[in-house]
Amino acid sequence: MNNLLMKKRKPLKRLCLVVLLMFFLISCAAPLTPDQLRIQRVTEDYQQVLRERIATADEKIQVADKLLPIISEYDDILVNRRYVSYSAADAIRELKSDATELAAALYFEAAQQYKQAGQKEKAKQVYKDIIRIFIGSAYSGYRDRARMEIDDLRSE
Repeated sequence: MNNLLMKKRKPLKRLCLVVLLMFFLISCAAPLTPDQLRIQRVTEDYQQVLRERIATADEKIQVADKLLPIISEYDDILVNRRYVSYSAADAIRELKSDATELAAALYFEAAQQYKQAGQKEKAKQVYKDIIRIFIGSAYSGYRDRARMEIDDLRSE
């Protein structure tokens, strides 16, 4: 009988040791800095947006609109970074670039869908939004394409 009790206690002892070891390791780990927490939160927001359904033109615009604050936040993290390593900054630049390209592509696809559906005014408004949103020399290609599309709509 004593032997049976001893066998039952061994797994319990092991479990207690594992729990204590995990608690010790967790308590010894360095806490995340505010910048790291912010990066984690923004990246989770980006992943959440990527999971959204995007089929109609309206849904594409809604998702692109949700990406804009995420892009701004990534940009702000890069400009005001304190405790962000160079490799993390490179990863953030990559995420910002991906999010920007996705947002622009969604806007262009939505405008194209409106155009094909005969909703020229809605398409024109989306192209104007692209010109208004994507400022700076890095986005001149988006603006040029949007202007060409607007000219195309006017000529029809």
